[in-house]
Amino acid sequence: MANTNLSVPVVAMMKLQGGSGYAINSGSNASVVIYPSDAAQGTGLNGQYFTNSSSTYTSPNNFNPTNLFLTRVDPGINFIWSPALTPNLSNGFYSVRWTGQVQPQYSETYVFNTRSDDGLKLWVNDQLLIDRWQTQSATDWTNTIALQAGTRYNLKLEYLQRGGSGSARLYWYSPSQAKQIIPPERLYASAAASAPAVITSPLYAVAFVNQPFTFTVTGANSPVGYTAAGLPPGLGFNSTNGVISGTPTLAGEFQVIVSATNSSGSGAALVNLQVLDTGSAVTREVWTNVAGVNLADIPVNTPAQLSQSLGALEGVTDYGENYAERIRGYITIPTTGNYYFWIAGSDSAELWISNDEEPVNKVRRAGVLPTVNPGAPPANGTASRQWNVQANQKSPWLALVAGQKYYLEVLHKAGAGTNENWAVGWRLDSTGTNTIPSGVVPSHLLSRYFELPPSIIPGTLYSANMLAQGTAISTAVGSATLRVSADGSQAILKYNHSGLTGPVTAKHIHADSYLGKNNQGQIIFDIDVAAPNPDGSHTWNIVPSGPLSVADIQELIKEGKSYLNVHTAMYPNGEINGHFVVAEGSRTFSPPPAPPVLANDSSSSNAAARFLIQATFGPSSNEIASVQSLGYGGWINNQFALPVSYHLSNVLANISADPTRPYPGNLVFNTWWQQSVTAPDQLRQRVAFALSEIMVISESGVLEDNGRALSAYYDVLLNHAFGNFRQLLEDVTLSPAMGLYLDMRRNEKGNMTLGTHPNENYAREILQLFSAGLNRMWPDGTLVL
Repeated sequence: MANTNLSVPVVAMMKLQGGSGYAINSGSNASVVIYPSDAAQGTGLNGQYFTNSSSTYTSPNNFNPTNLFLTRVDPGINFIWSPALTPNLSNGFYSVRWTGQVQPQYSETYVFNTRSDDGLKLWVNDQLLIDRWQTQSATDWTNTIALQAGTRYNLKLEYLQRGGSGSARLYWYSPSQAKQIIPPERLYASAAASAPAVITSPLYAVAFVNQPFTFTVTGANSPVGYTAAGLPPGLGFNSTNGVISGTPTLAGEFQVIVSATNSSGSGAALVNLQVLDTGSAVTREVWTNVAGVNLADIPVNTPAQLSQSLGALEGVTDYGENYAERIRGYITIPTTGNYYFWIAGSDSAELWISNDEEPVNKVRRAGVLPTVNPGAPPANGTASRQWNVQANQKSPWLALVAGQKYYLEVLHKAGAGTNENWAVGWRLDSTGTNTIPSGVVPSHLLSRYFELPPSIIPGTLYSANMLAQGTAISTAVGSATLRVSADGSQAILKYNHSGLTGPVTAKHIHADSYLGKNNQGQIIFDIDVAAPNPDGSHTWNIVPSGPLSVADIQELIKEGKSYLNVHTAMYPNGEINGHFVVAEGSRTFSPPPAPPVLANDSSSSNAAARFLIQATFGPSSNEIASVQSLGYGGWINNQFALPVSYHLSNVLANISADPTRPYPGNLVFNTWWQQSVTAPDQLRQRVAFALSEIMVISESGVLEDNGRALSAYYDVLLNHAFGNFRQLLEDVTLSPAMGLYLDMRRNEKGNMTLGTHPNENYAREILQLFSAGLNRMWPDGTLVL
């Protein structure tokens, strides 16, 4: 293949052929897609200028070859012509045709915006987006089209001018691109009338064994023919319209080579077609003779009398009076999008769905209460597939991904009576306007759940929280887990991050200096060269690294001397990192026994002092006497009743004589010491101090010498020391000091035209620092595994 930059992707295939002394098995071919450079290298559009014009588009006065007087490459369409400065200094009657290709930077929906005097027509990807061939003053017209990054799309704009001043401008914008005149580097003045065809359909699809399947290969620039090779058994291909269809009979992952062709050339791509055999069933457990109609009555922690496979997300079998059932399994999503789920059921029912395939991550999505059914029977709940009787039968929207499995669970409690039932409906709905499901969830999407034995998961789990590394100025965050096998020979790494300053350039696991054998920061696992597993994790086969043996690496991991860091273009030495530490966790939670009742020893001066060391900034003889007199509960209630000893008033009363620093930082610290030592509401002061170590701001940086803002913020913590977390979080969020410190002040809603995006830094901080954290935990603080 020539060493030139391609204009369209091509597929290169290596095929092994049999020969003397050896045979070829079925895996004898390998293919790779070679993509063009995504660097924008355009120079503009071809411009053809014609004298004369007509407001009737089909008139021969428009674009008559005999009237062509100028051809050139224009760097963009951004023109204003006065009557004395028309393109040909004629009577002002002329037309212009610009042709070429446009190359978007992002894969998303673009808005094309024209502003012209007079009219025009605009085609993108050979689709007529704007059709305004008319006499008009300067007017804006817009239309949208979904484009794929790096692909060159045919573009044609034809412009009409019927005298007087003229103007023609072509803008675009998208969620990631601010409104701008389309720049010349994104425009290509191709010599050909059309760009080659390019595949634009998704490169991943999901099919199910013995289920009808349809997938349409699409292409840019008006393809006239298609090809497809490597289809699984049961599927066929229509080369005219590009439709793959049929009923696949074999499960597996198939690399299908597709191409699209037009008069200017062909483009090719590899479609990863995953054919799944799910099993088409879920697991149902039934408990009989269970009184009550509430879900809390289901004895889920005791063995069920019946466990069986169920081939649908619907149950109409009546197991007699007063029974309960639990249905567990997985749903595999066929198409990426926003889904809604419904549940119907007699008496009580609930639907739980995880955001992944882990049962511990299940969330209650919809439910039915045992209230009177207006359309009885049954007496309570709903009838079969009755989706809109109660307010909570429909779930909020769930963004689900094609090919991914999600754990689901249905609980159903039936009382006495007839017409016992339950069912789960669903709908793929991008707008959220539908009020009923498209039907019961299809059986071929379902897989059974099998209870794992209650044994300890082999190996050891380590976790890391990643924050700014060294001198990096970054608000990015991340987390990672490392599960090391029981024998220490292998580890599974999973990680995620957000808010980085730019593109990731490298990722590694490093070692601290260990026993003087290695330099600080030695790489012991290069993530960049390790192929990811299907779930995005990485397998690390632990081998010697430089002077470190396998035993050394195993030991330094145990000692917390290994860390993951992420390098970016702005911070080539690492933007964020975090050390791995042992994570205590389990798949189930057993509540600890209730603590013993403690004797009231508040009358003891030693006990009262110990209590005050925890509840205040230090005991005094008066406070010890108060605890002895009132008891622990009485002293706490008395503290609740005391007025707030604020900090801001003291700062304002001690303004500095320096007009350039009226409220320096030392005022804040002096006030804090004064109130912490002398304020009567000691318990409130101590709680506010604890909150300040969670909801952190700092006198360093943007709040330096801003004592008013710092003390006002501390007063917010004092006000909510004995309140609730919800109101505290709201007032902290609205605090001017927090708005400055975590740069949320003047945060704006995203605007495609202006190219603004909401600042998500503060939202990440809430998840990472101001709340329970990114990891789900049991009530005792251990990780949910």
